[in-house]
This record gives sequence, structure tokens and C-alpha cells, in this order.
Amino acid sequence: MPDYIESKVLLTVGILVSNRIKYIEKCMESIKPLLSTGFCELVAVDTLKEEEINEAAETVKKYTDKVYKFPWCKDFSAARNVCLEHAEGEWFLYFDDDEVFGDLTELVNFFTSGEYKNYGSGFYNIHNLNKDGSYSSAVMGRMVRRTRNTRFVGKVHEAFNEVNPPRKYFSFYADHYGYIFENEEARKKHKDRNVALLLEEIEKYGYTPRLAAQYAQELLAYPKTKEEGYKFCLEKAEDLKREGKLEDPLSQWILLASVRYFNEKKDLAGMMERVRYIEANFNTSHAYRLCQAAVVGTLAGEMGDVSLMKEYVPKYFAEYDHFSENSGERLTETQLDMSRYFEDTYYVQMAYIGAVLANAYGDYLTANKFWKRFPWNRIKDEDKRRYMKDMQATLDGLKNMQ
Repeated sequence: MPDYIESKVLLTVGILVSNRIKYIEKCMESIKPLLSTGFCELVAVDTLKEEEINEAAETVKKYTDKVYKFPWCKDFSAARNVCLEHAEGEWFLYFDDDEVFGDLTELVNFFTSGEYKNYGSGFYNIHNLNKDGSYSSAVMGRMVRRTRNTRFVGKVHEAFNEVNPPRKYFSFYADHYGYIFENEEARKKHKDRNVALLLEEIEKYGYTPRLAAQYAQELLAYPKTKEEGYKFCLEKAEDLKREGKLEDPLSQWILLASVRYFNEKKDLAGMMERVRYIEANFNTSHAYRLCQAAVVGTLAGEMGDVSLMKEYVPKYFAEYDHFSENSGERLTETQLDMSRYFEDTYYVQMAYIGAVLANAYGDYLTANKFWKRFPWNRIKDEDKRRYMKDMQATLDGLKNMQ
């Protein structure tokens, strides 16, 4: 049992504040449900120079008197650790000044009910928003029950040095606006800053799975270095295997990225050559196999490859059902944006492919099983009408079988 801290304050929420004032008011308002409980404190670190006035920090001061100056030193962990040094909470949750939480009732209840006593860490969804309103999702371990050793590590894409089980998965989310750039110059500046900090870490520690994945992620996120990023993943997966580091969930993400390289190009033949090679030569996790099945299944559906649809749609749901029975594994195996393949966007698409394909072969019993998987209460009305037409074909087929 870890040596957890005990305190009258149950939760400290820690935030780094640059001078981005665009979202700060929305950000602060979104955590008011926590601050109004009486068991939560807010600790903020102002990362501007001593002589600089931080307008965003002035807004934060309306919500807390715990605002501390720590001039930016090109090290996110160093700044986060200042938050920890001033924290009194048994638990610590961190976020940024460009993140806005949704409904936090679930998290409030987690503490008021006493459920928090049964866990060592908490995970929730981050929605990385795009300009068009779409987003990529990632499940992040942003909240831990503190011990005397709890610290942040990593100059960029910082994380806790310890994330103890049992791990609680929450359904609430935070919208992250940090990847909505004003122009291409701002996007490049963001990428260059992160890559420079990662290369400093890599020079010191080598290509650990974490650093390799984060480096690849930066290259893949920037259009002009995307090709370079995918080629890096193709090569690095082999290195990680040789070094005995393939079991790390972040290594599995790199392996998946090497498959998605071909998906970007709509190269189904190239993808399947890569997939068959991985299946023959690499040990993969349940999470990897679910993600691979989703990537292959959806592209096969788009390209009309019936044999691959028949092979990979069942594989997807076999892995999905595995995680339904072993939910804890999902939190340990799923890294970065791998969580997107668990969401309705892919789940519904795979179920629809399976149902329509079974209809085409007159296998209405199998088609009906796929329709039963549909989360109808979460599907838009316009989409329901499209799906209902195909489902009716299944129902008619079943009726004719009687």
C-alpha cells in the first residue's frame, strides 16, 4: 500500500497560467463546481517573468489566492512541481489554461461519496479540438492520490512519476483548445518548441518508449513533417522490439502509427503487407489489436474489400468485448489517441459494416447481432434514418426465415 498523504483538503487542482486570456474565464468557470464544494483548492503558477503582468493570472486570482510566480524555464515539469509544492490536497489534478471541463458532477460525487478512498489515480477524456469543431480524443491520467514521492517528470508532455492502481475511469471530459492555431507560423512555433525540448530529453535518456512516441506525435501533428514522423515509427518499432521494450503501451502506439501510415495514403495493399508482417513478427496487446482491427476494417469498408471486412470486424468486437470484461486493462494499455477507436465513431462504423455485410450474404441472424450493438440513444436522428433502412432489411430477412 503506497504511503498516501492525508489532509483536510481532499483535492488540489493545479494550473499553469501563461498569458493566454482567450479561454481563461471559461476555464475557471468550468471548475467552479469543484471549488464550491469546500473540499477543493486551486493552486496556480504564473509562468511569465517577474516584471511582466499576466492578465490571465489576474483572472485566476478571482478564484484563488494561491497564485505563485515561477518564470518560464523551458521545463513544464519544473513549473508543475511548484504547484505540487504548494498543494495541500490528498489528491492532485492538473490542467492547462486552455482547457475547459464539461459536467463535473461525477467527479464531485467521487469525493463526496467517499469512493476516492478505493482508488489511487483517475483518468478522463481530453478532447483536442480542431478549427472545424471536430476533435481527437485521448484518455489521460491527470489525477493521482499523492504520496510523499509524487512528482512530475518530462520537460514537455509532462506526466506523474507514479500512477498507482486501482485506476478510476471517469466519463467526464475536458475540451482542449491548445491545438487551434491562429496561423501556420503559430503551429510551427509550437511544434519546434516541443521538438527542441524532446530532443534535449532524448539526448539525455535515449529513445525510451515515452520519448519516442512523443517525438513521433509532434512530427505527425505538423503537416510538413508527417511523412518523416511515419517513417520514424516504421523504423523505431523494430528498434524497440530489439531492445525488449515492445510491451510498453507507448511502443504499441508507435507500432499502430506504422500501420496508420498506409491508411493516410488509402493504400490498403501496403497496409495489409505491414499488418501481416506485424502479426507474424510482433507481440501485440489487446488494445493494439482492437485499434488495428478498426483501422483495417474501416479502410476495407471504404475500399469494398469484403474478405478483410469479414476478418477484421469480428476481431474488433472480440477485443472490445474483452475490455468490457477487463476494463482496468484499457487504462493500462491505451495510450495517446488509441482511445478514439473505443468511441462511438468507430464502434458504430464497425457495427454497421458488419450488419450490412451480413445482410449481403443473407446472414440475418449475424446482422441482427450487430444491430443490437448499436448505441441508438447516442446516434443523431439523421444517421438513425440511414441505419434504420438497412436494419429493416435485416428484420425483413428474419421474418422471411420463419
